[in-house]
Amino acid sequence: MTAWRLYSAEGTLFLNGGEEYIPIFGSEAKNLARDTDAEVSAKAYIAYTFSDLRVWATLDGPTSTVNFRDDESSVTALAVSITGSGWFETIASASVAADSLINYEINSSGQMHGDSINTHSVLITYEHGSTDAPLLGMCEDSDLGSGPWFAPFGTAGLFSGQSNQEIPMMRAAVLNNLRVIFDSVSSLTSVFALHIDGTASTTVTMSPTSTGAIEDTIGSQSYADDEKGGFRFAPSAGSGTPLVVQCQKDTPETFLGNSNSMGFTTPQGFITFDGRFPTTAVSDEWDWRGGSSTAGNLSCYVSVAGSGTRTVSLRVAATNSTSVVISITGSGPFEDTTGSESVGDTDSVVLAAETDGDIFQLRRVTVELPWSSAAAPIPEQSFHEPAYQPRPLVRKVVASGPAPGYQRS
Repeated sequence: MTAWRLYSAEGTLFLNGGEEYIPIFGSEAKNLARDTDAEVSAKAYIAYTFSDLRVWATLDGPTSTVNFRDDESSVTALAVSITGSGWFETIASASVAADSLINYEINSSGQMHGDSINTHSVLITYEHGSTDAPLLGMCEDSDLGSGPWFAPFGTAGLFSGQSNQEIPMMRAAVLNNLRVIFDSVSSLTSVFALHIDGTASTTVTMSPTSTGAIEDTIGSQSYADDEKGGFRFAPSAGSGTPLVVQCQKDTPETFLGNSNSMGFTTPQGFITFDGRFPTTAVSDEWDWRGGSSTAGNLSCYVSVAGSGTRTVSLRVAATNSTSVVISITGSGPFEDTTGSESVGDTDSVVLAAETDGDIFQLRRVTVELPWSSAAAPIPEQSFHEPAYQPRPLVRKVVASGPAPGYQRS
């Protein structure tokens, strides 16, 4: 049985006595809270068991709750009471039927004017007894036109520039069940699709023209070793905001990562999987809780080469990996397809970037967790980056000292 982990970040949310709903996927966007479940729900196309809901929050006021939601109903077993600031979690579990709509609710109904809750990150584990079908998804909150726009699988945000926003597939795989929720549209004529090496899929594609959810449950897209893919949004007229984007993968390996303009200087910075900007503080409060597993196939895209000794590595149990690590020697894509790292059920897992010279900058970094050794080795490569445009039992675990912050680079 394979278990996977989902990461979500809301950013800053001040409710002052209300209820809001947020998606299960990570995002660098900070305005994702909506008034209804339907605006932010993902779909579980097969039956899953969800467990180990974990929330990092800060609270000023009466107790609030974060609930997992199944078809617009709160799941009692997966509700976390937020009583202060720090990490809070429940290690209970609940079953979700096929085709359920899933998301989170933040409930601060006991608060008064001036009270607030800030949910920084939400983590949850999910698994299926026999079928390998991890969910790959991302979120966006910008009105996008004049594309095409690209996003890697399993990270956050749509950006221009294909080469810096695509993931090399490390083994043959099939993806399907593309689904997008559009938050707004304006005279939109577009194609939203999976892509292979930048070219839109002809089998997993849709033409959204209005707000709400649109999905392709018929087509499937096959990828061979080393073909590169991701999400592709190409408006030919008008603009739109694709708020929640998802698909499914037919192998147990799943991509975790981040997509941002991430700059690193001496000594190092840390990258989480929820889409937030990197932090210079050590972020080892994250845990895996996806069962004992193995991580590998680290890849990244360097947009500013920097100088000196530069590395990007997996960080497990508060220690930078020496086996899943990339040495940066220039700009362009880099991969480590040979190293692997064991990850325990409750190990913290983040990414680390380090330099002893001038600043270097990442546009995308991903790792497979879970990972298998079935991938065909691909030699590390580097080439000059093309030009791009940036887009216009419930238990309480309280972190010692202030919760770690983050900053834009």
